[in-house]
This record gives sequence, structure tokens and C-alpha cells, in this order.
Amino acid sequence: FDGFWDFSLDVVKVGGTKMTTANVAVVDTGSSYIVGPPDDVAQFAVLNNAKCFTVDTTTTDFAPPQEVDCMRP
Repeated sequence: FDGFWDFSLDVVKVGGTKMTTANVAVVDTGSSYIVGPPDDVAQFAVLNNAKCFTVDTTTTDFAPPQEVDCMRP
């Protein structure tokens, strides 16, 4: 994680709901994205009434992120 702020996680809760088994997190204050294990990110988004997006990484053409169902990315 060179160039980022990484730290250990004991537990992550949103509104009392335990939501991850990950043990490391990375913070990039220059980004508004949350990236991580898909199931954990989806649960975090749903619990926070956030939207989920995906980016096509199979092409070199720029395509804007597309909104997806958080529970079916």
C-alpha cells in the first residue's frame, strides 16, 4: 500500500451491524470511492443509503462509471 495510509481493523460496524472480516483498510483522502471486497462494500453502501457504481476496465476507452444495484454488482 505504498503511498496510502493503511491501518489494521479490529471490527467495522455501521449502526451496530458488524460488517466485515477484513483486517486491513486503506484511506486515500483524495478519492471519494470506497473499494474493497465486493460484499463488504455493497453492505456498507446499503447501510448508508449510498449508490454503487462499476467501471469497465476491459477497454482503454474512457467510459463513465455506471450505477449498479449494490446487492448485484
